[in-house]
Amino acid sequence: TSYEAYKTSRQVYQTSVQAGRIDSQAEGATRTALFEARQKLKRLIDINNEYANLSNVAAQTASRQVENFMSIVLIGTILLGVILAYIIALSLNTRIGIVEHAATAMQQGHLQQQVRMMVGGKDEITTLADAFDNMAFQLGDLITGLEQRVMERTSALEIANQQNKRRAEQFEAIAEVARSIGSAQNLQSLLPHLSTVISEQFGFYHVGVFLLDKDREYAVLQAANSEGGQRMLARGHKLKVGEVGIVGYVTYTGNPRVALDTGTDVAYFNNPDLPETRSEIALPIRIGEEIIGALDAQSTNANAFSQEDTIVLSTLADQVGIAIQNSRLYDEIRRTMAESESLYSQFVREGWKQYADTKKVVGIRRKGSEAVILTEHIQLTDSKEPTQDKNAAQNNSAAELSVPVKLRGQVIGMLNIRKPETRQWERDDMDIVQAIIERTAISLENARLLEDAQRRAKKERTIGEITSKISGSINMRNVLQTAVEELGRAIPGSEVIIQFQSGREAERPEK
Repeated sequence: TSYEAYKTSRQVYQTSVQAGRIDSQAEGATRTALFEARQKLKRLIDINNEYANLSNVAAQTASRQVENFMSIVLIGTILLGVILAYIIALSLNTRIGIVEHAATAMQQGHLQQQVRMMVGGKDEITTLADAFDNMAFQLGDLITGLEQRVMERTSALEIANQQNKRRAEQFEAIAEVARSIGSAQNLQSLLPHLSTVISEQFGFYHVGVFLLDKDREYAVLQAANSEGGQRMLARGHKLKVGEVGIVGYVTYTGNPRVALDTGTDVAYFNNPDLPETRSEIALPIRIGEEIIGALDAQSTNANAFSQEDTIVLSTLADQVGIAIQNSRLYDEIRRTMAESESLYSQFVREGWKQYADTKKVVGIRRKGSEAVILTEHIQLTDSKEPTQDKNAAQNNSAAELSVPVKLRGQVIGMLNIRKPETRQWERDDMDIVQAIIERTAISLENARLLEDAQRRAKKERTIGEITSKISGSINMRNVLQTAVEELGRAIPGSEVIIQFQSGREAERPEK
């Protein structure tokens, strides 16, 4: 290079100088090489300056490019941050929306959602979702438990309602039986009605009423509601007390007996007339402490009778016992009243017959303002009911009305009324006459009874006075004389004789 040529020429020149000689050629070559080196160095400096300028321009350009790039990067970063923030916010909103939707669904009763799986992630929202899931699980368990308790309570309530309904029906049956007892008047109509009512109210297949016979040896079927029971009644069905069937057991021991399964109960009597019986209950019928029969109920269902049924049916059996007692008392009272009525009617009839035979006055006849005492009977219409002459208008005769004078059903006289008119008697007139005659009959009876009582009192007084006088005598003759005198005085115009029996007459037997 020029610089190396310069160095070489200079070294040659220095060597020649050091040798004591000056080499003009070497000096010229050195000068020429130095000039060329300076020219080249100048060009290098110019080139370097140009390069430096170019480098500055490049650096400025690069700086501007970097600035632009950094601006772009900054803008991109900002945009990316905004986008990321938007995405994060959107994600948060979505997840929070999921939690909010889950809360709304939970309010509506949808507790089976897995919020944790729908939310995802591992942040506070995830923790909140876990809390929601735990709360939903706990609420689900709580609601399930509550639903179970509600179902149990509902089932218990339904059972209680069914029991209350059945109890109400049972009480209604008891009330119906009580009404039947109040309305029935004889056993022939009461017992069949009771068996029908009990069967209908309780839904029993067969209900029978047994009563003990006079010897208390057999329980005899008296009433039944079923077809088989009717056949049993027709043939006089009866069971041996203490030996046959649960009815025989009940009438012997006086304790209720239930056969929940007739196929296994040893005391059950297999009756061919009642083939559908699967369970049976019999209860004693009592009057006081006395067993008079049994109430028998049979069902087509096994285990059909509960403890409550036993209590209710025992009440019914007691009601039946009361009904039977009332019916028997009613029959006895009715029979006694009939006998009393018959005796009283006979007493009235004989009393008025005796009165009519002993009295001279048999009646009174009044026409206009004149009243005449009747001492003899006149011919009147003989009838037990009011009658009138319906042909009076045709015969142009007075309208006649005949009304019997009745007392206790006995005719003690007749009332006869004639009107001057020929027209028929009006209903109102007949009612007035009938009412007056009824009251007249009562007044006549009262007057007769008073007169009879006075007569009896007078008789008793006379007897008492005579007895008192006789008792005051102290010897036989005075007693006889007092007795004869008092009897003669009590019965005026009579002849009185008292004498002792002879020994022969005393030994004669009475006839």
